[in-house]
Amino acid sequence: MKETVKHAARKELDHLAFLNNLIEGETCSHKERSIERRIKNAKLPCIKTLEQFNWNYPKKINRMQVENLFRLNFIEKKENIIFLGPVGCAKVI
Repeated sequence: MKETVKHAARKELDHLAFLNNLIEGETCSHKERSIERRIKNAKLPCIKTLEQFNWNYPKKINRMQVENLFRLNFIEKKENIIFLGPVGCAKVI
């Protein structure tokens, strides 16, 4: 909160702009806490990110296609994505 006030003073924001920044900050904070709570409640054994993925195995994986899928554009288009492959290997697209 103190940082928000200091920022508003430096930028000489009016009251409405200050309140808008405050609300936006609270909204972002609320979303982050919600995501963290959902991940915790999912009780996943570990959290893995795309940045941690080993792109050297399997050799056939199409990195650009996988990274494009993580943009989630297929949701807007109402398309389905299916990953096929044996258990224990990264699914090749």
